[in-house]
Amino acid sequence: MTLYSQPHQLTYKPSKRAVSCILTGLVAFALPQSLAAADIITFEGLPDGLPVGDTYSSLGAHFQNSIALTAGISLNEIDYPPANGTGVVGDDGGPLIVTFDLPTSNVSGYFTYSTGLTISIFDGWSNLMAVVNGSSASNLGSSELISLPYSGIRSISIAGTSPNGLTLDDLRFTSASVPEPQAGCVVGFALMVSGIATQLRRSQTASQNQTKSN
Repeated sequence: MTLYSQPHQLTYKPSKRAVSCILTGLVAFALPQSLAAADIITFEGLPDGLPVGDTYSSLGAHFQNSIALTAGISLNEIDYPPANGTGVVGDDGGPLIVTFDLPTSNVSGYFTYSTGLTISIFDGWSNLMAVVNGSSASNLGSSELISLPYSGIRSISIAGTSPNGLTLDDLRFTSASVPEPQAGCVVGFALMVSGIATQLRRSQTASQNQTKSN
């Protein structure tokens, strides 16, 4: 007869259901759902003569060397007709630069220019990705839709051969948003925790019963 029984070692042997729950949770976390948001900036409603700057920062777009122009006020809408509405943005003292907070694709806009147009496209490391030119030396009296079929764009520089000689309207772009977990992620994680907790309770109960029987 012994005074002390051999201590029972608590072990955890996961069931097939627990393993399945764990795998579901891990896969759900490993496969986030990438979302993308398409935006358009029409430049409508801005005070005439306003430097656009960070006006559209909520959309992840920032402007340099830019000025809001309105038809019937400071914009000569005969030579520089808006694509829609009455507002456009023009270059002001240098190339019109648009910077994006996130990697961006499907950038496009309507351009009017007096002496040529050059659009330089840069990635997040300020590397030149491509250069796109307007289709003519001048398109006064009309607007040209130019699309930039590139991904990972972080900034574009829009320049004419003479200063204050171009306008941009209806800027469209698609920015990749921060990846978010899929809906199954939450469910998978909950199942994983529930499965582990259930197996631990069963193991503890079995250990207690065996201790009592000894």
